[in-house]
Formats: sequence, C-alpha cells, structure tokens
Amino acid sequence: LVQGENTVWEVKLSNNKELRRDTFGRYEGITRFVSVSPTYYVSESSFLKLGLSLRQNTADTTAYPSVSNKRQLTRSTFAEVHIEHRNLFLTGTARADSHSTYHTHTTYKLSCAYSLKGLGTTLKAQYGTGFKLPTLSQLYGYYSGPWGKTLGNSKLKPEKSEGWSAGLSQKLPLLKASLGARYFKNRVWNIVSS
Repeated sequence: LVQGENTVWEVKLSNNKELRRDTFGRYEGITRFVSVSPTYYVSESSFLKLGLSLRQNTADTTAYPSVSNKRQLTRSTFAEVHIEHRNLFLTGTARADSHSTYHTHTTYKLSCAYSLKGLGTTLKAQYGTGFKLPTLSQLYGYYSGPWGKTLGNSKLKPEKSEGWSAGLSQKLPLLKASLGARYFKNRVWNIVSS
C-alpha cells in the first residue's frame, strides 16, 4: 500500500498450492495472482479506483482423467466510481475478464442510496451482473468425501448471474438500533458448485 496526496496504490501478490493424495490418485493445483489498483480521491468521500490483475492456474492429476500441466490464464481490468453528494450515494463498478479458454466477459454493478436524514430513513437499490469460471479443480480434480469419490467435469461452463435488490433502513434512536428490510431477486445460469 503506497499513499500519495490524493492517490492510494494497492498491490496484491499471492501464490497458493492445493495438494490432495489418496488411493484414488493425486491432484496438485497452483494459483498465482498479481493485482495493481490505484484509487484517486476526488474529495474526502468520492473516489475513482482502477485496476489490473493477472491470475494463472495450473493443475496436474493422476486421477481419472489424468492431466498434466493444464493451465488457465485470466487477465482482468476493473473500475469503480463512488460519489457522495448531500444525501445521495452512487456507486458503479465494471470488470472485464479475458480468459484463455472462455474468452472475454464483462460484468457490472450499480448501486444507490438516498438518506432522508430528518426521518433517519435510508432508501437503497442495486443491480448487477456476475460471471464465475469453473476452477481447474472443478474441471479436472477429484474429491473424496463420506459418500465416495466425485470426479471433475471438463465440460463445465462458466456461471453467469444477474440480480437486483431494493430496500430501506430505519434508525430507531430510542432503542439505539436500526431496522432494515430488503427485497432481492437473483437469476443464475450454469451453476458451478464444488
């Protein structure tokens, strides 16, 4: 984390390893990740955040089906804008993921809130889309559990989703608490679960 006068730079690095061995076989997966994202503060409460990331996954397994040095590469760009003006709060995010197997997909989310300060009430709404890739473990790995062995499925498709919500929250000063209610609806296609 590096800070300038109005800008904060965030850098993330990770290297994770997953290893499973039993009588069924061996699965070894490695995930390497790097991300760079500067955030520019227009004011104390409004900002613009941009970012780039790169994720590489590799897998080797001796279980059926056996794969050696299987690779996935995902390049991502993302942006977030947050604006606060008086009682109005607006946030928008967008992300583009370019994948070595599943091509490029763009997702976004828009949210807003309006505060009725004299009443202690806040109205909220949100809409967004989602995209989730199957992992190499889900495609080529295996899982041992109390009910037996589960094999990966190399024909899995990416999971896509769309959702919206609307709600409100109410401050209750006498109880020093707040009460909220929200209605939401989500649609998911090609659900991927491990």
